Amino acid sequence: MIAYLKNDDSALPSHLREPMRAAFEGVGRGAVLRGPYLAFDPVLDEIELVLPTQSNRISTPDTRWVAFSRPYAARSEARIPLSEIESDQFTVSLKRLLGSYQDQEFQIDARLDDTVPFRIFREDTLRERKADAGTSCQLPAGDYLVVMAPDVAAGEDDAEVQDINGYRVLRHLELRPGDEPLVLNSGDRSWEISCELQSGVFVDRDRGSSIRLDDGELLHYGPSVGLVAYFPANGEIDPRFPLKVSCSDLDFSYEDHLESSEENNRVYLFTENLRERMATILSNLPAGIHRINLTLSHADRRLDHSFLYWRGLERIDESRGFVCSQFPANVDLKNCLGVARGKGEDLVFVESYHRPFIRLSVIKPQADLTFPRAGVQVVLITPNEDWEEEPSADEPVIVAKDDKRVLRFTSGGFQEWEIRCGHSSIRTLNSRRSSFAISLAGLCRTNRGSGSIFARREDGKEVKLLTFSMPLTASSPKFSQDHGMAMEEWSFNIPTEDLFEVAVRITDLSDHPDAPPSPEQTLVSASEGFADFSYEVIPGLSVRAGRGGEGESDLVKFVVRWKADSIQDHLLIFDFVRRGSPESPWVPLRCVERQGYSHLRIIAMGSSMPEETATWWKRLRCARRGDANPELARNLGSLDCMDLDKGLQACQDLLAWKYPGSVWSNCANRFQNLATFLGRYRFNVHDESAATWWEHSTFEVCEYASFNLAPVVKQFLFGSQPSCLRIPPGSIRIGQGKVFASPLGRSFNLAAEIQGCGGLLYYVPQTYHSKDVDSAAFHSFPQLSAVSRGQSKTLGRFNFQPFLQQLYKRTEEAEDSTARIEVESLLSPEHLEFCIRGINRRCHLIGAISETGQHHILAGHAQTIELVHQHLEQLMPAVSRKLGINQQFQDPYDTENYLFWWKPPCLKNRWGQKVAEIVWALAAIARLAAHHQINPDQFEKWLADLCGSREEAKIRSGICTLLSLAPELFAFYVALFDLALAELQPN
Repeated sequence: MIAYLKNDDSALPSHLREPMRAAFEGVGRGAVLRGPYLAFDPVLDEIELVLPTQSNRISTPDTRWVAFSRPYAARSEARIPLSEIESDQFTVSLKRLLGSYQDQEFQIDARLDDTVPFRIFREDTLRERKADAGTSCQLPAGDYLVVMAPDVAAGEDDAEVQDINGYRVLRHLELRPGDEPLVLNSGDRSWEISCELQSGVFVDRDRGSSIRLDDGELLHYGPSVGLVAYFPANGEIDPRFPLKVSCSDLDFSYEDHLESSEENNRVYLFTENLRERMATILSNLPAGIHRINLTLSHADRRLDHSFLYWRGLERIDESRGFVCSQFPANVDLKNCLGVARGKGEDLVFVESYHRPFIRLSVIKPQADLTFPRAGVQVVLITPNEDWEEEPSADEPVIVAKDDKRVLRFTSGGFQEWEIRCGHSSIRTLNSRRSSFAISLAGLCRTNRGSGSIFARREDGKEVKLLTFSMPLTASSPKFSQDHGMAMEEWSFNIPTEDLFEVAVRITDLSDHPDAPPSPEQTLVSASEGFADFSYEVIPGLSVRAGRGGEGESDLVKFVVRWKADSIQDHLLIFDFVRRGSPESPWVPLRCVERQGYSHLRIIAMGSSMPEETATWWKRLRCARRGDANPELARNLGSLDCMDLDKGLQACQDLLAWKYPGSVWSNCANRFQNLATFLGRYRFNVHDESAATWWEHSTFEVCEYASFNLAPVVKQFLFGSQPSCLRIPPGSIRIGQGKVFASPLGRSFNLAAEIQGCGGLLYYVPQTYHSKDVDSAAFHSFPQLSAVSRGQSKTLGRFNFQPFLQQLYKRTEEAEDSTARIEVESLLSPEHLEFCIRGINRRCHLIGAISETGQHHILAGHAQTIELVHQHLEQLMPAVSRKLGINQQFQDPYDTENYLFWWKPPCLKNRWGQKVAEIVWALAAIARLAAHHQINPDQFEKWLADLCGSREEAKIRSGICTLLSLAPELFAFYVALFDLALAELQPN
């Protein structure tokens, strides 16, 4: 209660801080408004204003922070560096709160000058202790960071002070009972920062071994835990302090007395006597991880402390893992991540595991202990954005010249990692320094515009972290024709600055869909002065490169030229790549366009009709939309599944590329027809083609979702053949490979896994204890208990209402406390939170565009979302009845409204809400048809009603828009409906 009343959670044990914050938030005073505060950013080394996330109980997606005339969404945290704020005293508003809450105003004092000469921040949260700004004070025992004005000195500690960005910063200030205070001075003024005299426990990490878990709690190991207890010295006559130690997971209790012989600055300290007693007690515990409770009391005062102790762990080896004298008996290896049993008694790091954390699952006391970053991780931080993102190791990060983003590298300190770019070492991470940050633009300039970053371990093993590349190295390609000479050409320019070499890869897809690209053919090189180069690819088609014309010596010009009759039956693809140095990897060349960057790909494609002996692929790629082509129908209709697999892979690859706008509109848009024709002539839910379509379609969605790129509405195979959405479970193969290990892939696989077990009645008992699916979903079948007792042969109809209500509540509670998400169980709060973060990230841009009114390609898709959403009211009552949902759902964002569909929590803008609602409808219609609850005609009608059109193009466009913005949530609903409908008999 002290922590609650004083709004200071440092009084709480570290492992209880997040749960207690969540518990306090909704108690007594109702939902709490979170005010803005100052924090210190250790990456950018400056103070920032934090506009915290507001609870869903008091905010809507339209609730806004308003600071310096700019709006910020209140359902996501915003951070604004003080260096970007002109005034140091200002007002921040919170507007459009839910219900009866009035608009709020907060006065912020951010001065750091003669009036407020220093500010104190907690080392663990980096949040300011506002009441202590610029004044002498007493603080609870702990670690702090002090930011001072330039003319303030830190007395004896001044040698530890860093001068950065106009601040003076003293890090790692340890305040311990009985220590001398920190004295700050400026001229003839001085201030003291000392430790409060109150009962407590701190850890002397020089005397004990420990590792910090992801929630901030320490896990102790070794013979000594390094605990130091303290009481204010109030002149007590009786020097004995009763000590009680117990273990919550064992029938174990110990009681004795301690005598304090140390008194320092009016504080009784218990050091060696407590450590000796604890060492004796802990040595008698069995091998494993235990929660220890310690109580030390005297008269009317009592001190309680709880901590974790790993009996049998001797040390943590930087490369091997946990070296143990005895293997921990209560660790559940099956549910651990990143560790495995080694030779002897050790628990070792999994060699191929490089996620940013490992997890130990403990059986008793039941707990999942997360250790931050057992490997190495890089995170891309964008100032003033609502989230961080982990870049893909394979997709290059595009860096603008004025790019403000920062790369933050972090390891867990277990292993030594050397961060390298090419042959250069950037920094080494180890137990002494486990993180550092660097400007992305600066790194790019240092490495001549492009490069790859690797982390090299002590044993020489390397992990690729990211690839980066400067953009703006090419103009948008231009197409021109000379009708008199019957010549056509594409041309573009590249500045020579930061350029070493340009090459081209050519893929000939004229006759076969699986032809490999050629090796890189170097066109120009700085080492040869960008001399002119030309070569003939096929008769009549050539590629030329060389210096630009007069006055353009700093440009290299590239031309792909051909005679019109030389490519009549060809399809050639030219992919241009570049590098900034001989050691740099080849990266795709890009060009800047109005809507961002595109890969520089040139298409040379003929338009003649194929000859009679042409391959099926050539017939397919030469087909035109609207053609009545019986020969093509016969040709594709007899296609075997191996060739269909190749064709779908080629369609997938061709449509995954982000083409320059001019290339797309000139010729590449014809690729949209390929999958449409394949779907028209070679798709059948009653043969193997259905399984092939489903595997490629789901793989494509999973792969798209795995890249944290700005949303681009792309053509999906699901859009090319909407009937693929209704493939029955019996026709689905379980997808294999890394992409299907993701939450999306596992969701798409669920129907096939249920079928593979012989049906839901066999799947549930086999899976119940495996955590593959959240057990709450199984308990939504009313006959689950009867089936488990052998008293029923049916699980009954899935009860959506209670399951989704509880899921909403559990996900909302988990939102604030989950920094990183590892989805273990499908249909769990973590799974839903993972999906919601994806939809919020993608719809964030649509929200920004709608607020500013800027012209953007996504603005047109926003109109599509608006129009489709208007059809839900008429359509969904019938869909809901087919799902067996007999009650309407209360709209959590408007409690007076009731809906025939469900809305998930934590959606941060109205576009995310609308997309989530439409995706529920799309997935419901699709899987109702897959489970034969509606017939194919009803499926097509409802799909047309949802999209508000009978036109195939508009239906395809609507599906692709939804999958582009919410692939994770769509997969979640597919899994939900496949589970719920698995036992129903076909209508």
